[in-house]
Amino acid sequence: MTKKYLILLIFIMILCCNNSNESSIKIGMISSFGGFENQSFTGNCKEGLERAAEDFDVTAEYAEADSIGDFESVMNELSEIGCELIFPIGFDQSEATYNVAQIFPEIDFAIVDFEFEESIENIQSIIFETDEASFPLGFLAAFWADLQDANEPKIGYVGGMDILPVNQFITGYLNGKNYFNEKYDKNVTEDGTYANSFYDEELGFDLADSLIFNGVDVIFPVAGQTGNGVLLAAKENEKWGIGVDVDEYYFLIEVQDILLSSCLKRADNAVYDTVDDFIKNNFNGGGVYHGTLENKGVGIAPYHDFEELIPNSIKVEIEEIIQDIISGELDTGWE
Repeated sequence: MTKKYLILLIFIMILCCNNSNESSIKIGMISSFGGFENQSFTGNCKEGLERAAEDFDVTAEYAEADSIGDFESVMNELSEIGCELIFPIGFDQSEATYNVAQIFPEIDFAIVDFEFEESIENIQSIIFETDEASFPLGFLAAFWADLQDANEPKIGYVGGMDILPVNQFITGYLNGKNYFNEKYDKNVTEDGTYANSFYDEELGFDLADSLIFNGVDVIFPVAGQTGNGVLLAAKENEKWGIGVDVDEYYFLIEVQDILLSSCLKRADNAVYDTVDDFIKNNFNGGGVYHGTLENKGVGIAPYHDFEELIPNSIKVEIEEIIQDIISGELDTGWE
């Protein structure tokens, strides 16, 4: 091969590589406060996009905002660098998503954990039927509370804010407790409160400490970073907890030995499926993705340290509850 042809071959190879990079679809994702590393749910969204980037011809672009006022400018920046699909995460970004989607109608948005009341052609909402997963865990919590404190069994919760996505978790959880009471003729009671913050671990600790002082045996935080404090209080008081969003056994290792399970919001699967649809030109603009037990958009984590402590009969019953929810035979009580 002559030097002339060798140079030509190298040039063609470089050109092909450049064209390949240019053809890659850019997809953006914006974290809420605290970044991708400090929030388990946001990090789980990132895992979904990373998995999609490995499997498809996709380049992932990540951005963070320090305040609600920054979301719109961050979205504008991702739009201007050529992102064709953008994932805003959380209800805090809803107003910015709506505004930027009007400015860039050619760009699609898939907002995670929020549903717009109106149908907007270039926005897909991603929501999770978390009551389907929290119901069987409410059943488990009630069983465990009754097992440990037969005289006055009580389960509790701490919500980050009194809003629909939080209350959907809590409603399923409490109705799962009610189902346990009805089935076994028990009287497990409940207590709970709201922190009005997703980012205050110390407050979460104090609220949980008060609930436990009032008799709560098993506590369920639906409160982001505030919830970390809730579980740490359960640990210090030698009580038990249920994690939220991700398998907190791996994210908050200090509480591994008091964590019965976790209520999973599989944002990673939702993000991955949305990217898959997008590159196949099946993006559901104006529609809603529902994460359910059936499509593995929600679920329950393993029992880990409690695998041998929870009776097989209860584990079998929880599986039956899950299947009955999927089939529609059992209603979680969430409307």
